[in-house]
Amino acid sequence: MREEALPYILKDLEEHGGHWFFALQTITRTVLGEPSDSFETIRQLWLNWGHTTGKF
Repeated sequence: MREEALPYILKDLEEHGGHWFFALQTITRTVLGEPSDSFETIRQLWLNWGHTTGKF
């Protein structure tokens, strides 16, 4: 996957909460949150990241 997939992954994450964190980290080379954070916390961090960076 490449960066072109990010809007689709983020949309699915927003609508269905899929487990996309590893793919997002791999594509963006970015790690958000801590291992102890909840699924919802990391989900929100990625959605915010997508909006902030214009990738969403």
